[in-house]
Amino acid sequence: MPSVQLKLTTTTAHGMVFRSWSKDNTATTDLGITCGSCVFYGATVGRDASYVQKLRKAGVIILGKSNLSEWGNIRSTNPGNFRKSNSSNGWSAVGGQTLGVYYPNQDPIGSSSGSGVATALGLAFAAIGIEVGGSIIGPAQRSNIIGIKPTVGLTSRDLVFISKRQGTVGPMARTLEDAASLLEIIGGKCPHDPETSKIPFEHIPKYARFCNKSALKGARIGIPRNAFRDNDEAAADEIDLAGIAKAASIMKDAGAEIIDPADYPEYETFLNESGALRGRVGFADWKADMARYVTNLVDNPQNINNIDDLVEFTQAHPKEEYPSRDVAGLLGVSKAMAQDVPRVEEAWERVRELAVRGGINGAMKKHNLDALIMPSSVSTSVATVALAPVITVPLGFYPENTGIVWNGRRNLVLQDKNLPFGLSFIGLPFTETKLIGYAYAFEQLTKVRDQVDPIVMPKTELRDVAGKDSGI
Repeated sequence: MPSVQLKLTTTTAHGMVFRSWSKDNTATTDLGITCGSCVFYGATVGRDASYVQKLRKAGVIILGKSNLSEWGNIRSTNPGNFRKSNSSNGWSAVGGQTLGVYYPNQDPIGSSSGSGVATALGLAFAAIGIEVGGSIIGPAQRSNIIGIKPTVGLTSRDLVFISKRQGTVGPMARTLEDAASLLEIIGGKCPHDPETSKIPFEHIPKYARFCNKSALKGARIGIPRNAFRDNDEAAADEIDLAGIAKAASIMKDAGAEIIDPADYPEYETFLNESGALRGRVGFADWKADMARYVTNLVDNPQNINNIDDLVEFTQAHPKEEYPSRDVAGLLGVSKAMAQDVPRVEEAWERVRELAVRGGINGAMKKHNLDALIMPSSVSTSVATVALAPVITVPLGFYPENTGIVWNGRRNLVLQDKNLPFGLSFIGLPFTETKLIGYAYAFEQLTKVRDQVDPIVMPKTELRDVAGKDSGI
């Protein structure tokens, strides 16, 4: 997070000039790109990322870059496993440690942590998150906001440092209508991202128009209870389970038909096989993206051209806090196979089959469902590989008698009283219009976001910093 905290008052009126944050693994000509690492400090690019160009064309003012977990949480031991990693969510050498806003030293969760916290505090109407495996959904739920992980290919990843097989760019906002409005702006085909050619419609829908309070009436919603855990040892707890029961009851009263359970047909096999397969694919993709990204730099002050250069620089630079925060994840990338070798392709095909036929698509086809719901804490593992959309909506807060749980580094609190948690809606690829309707209806029925206040709130207005003559 930036050192100056600003409060911006916005509305959802269409056509207004919106203000937003962009995550710092996105290329912008005026704000640079660091991915949170000193290795890219001062690096420049020749043009904005394609989704940034769309934002600017739509009149969105990009206030700055939000902090992230360095290199998208892939740098250190057990990347993504918050209970075992020796680094911490929301920490980068460039930005320092981002903290959540509902508890002292709160773990903000996920690599888009700065985007989540900035949005929760009202520093802008919304922010951009970037996700491979939970980096929009995780920080959104812990910041008590809306997060939309779009179908992979609905939004361009051009000049975004992210896996091109599984990564996606999506909005994070305080209301579903704001998030839907932002998704409409950044969605669409892009000549620099071949995956966007798979968009099955000519024009991006007016997503905010699908914010319908009656959308749940007649919807068939399934609950895949056998998937309430994942291979990072996360599992739904009793608070999540009570939340799901309450959510199902609310949706049933709103006219939805709840199918419970609507299990993933081959989830046990996915759970047993996917860890190694996804690691092989993820490291190979990251290595390829590193090589691809440096070729787009106009200025590369540290002359870093490959992953081995990156590891050496990280170990030597004092702000990178090595060896206290190790480079085990980066070393895994260094040893990875090439992205297009048969073993990597075979691993991807296998894990995709388990996530699609044996997971989301299989469950939805078997039970003739419109969507699935899960606790947001365990909702992204299968959806990531299935390239499926997920929307998280505030669901509740941990009660007073919750016991404290620390992260692996023991510097951030993963769980305790008043920490927010969310409900995820999951669908088939390119069904965002349906999910937005269901999520909006649930949001309006519950209005959870206003039930607990953050422990800190900014008091400085942008005009106080920019000056009275700035026009703000």
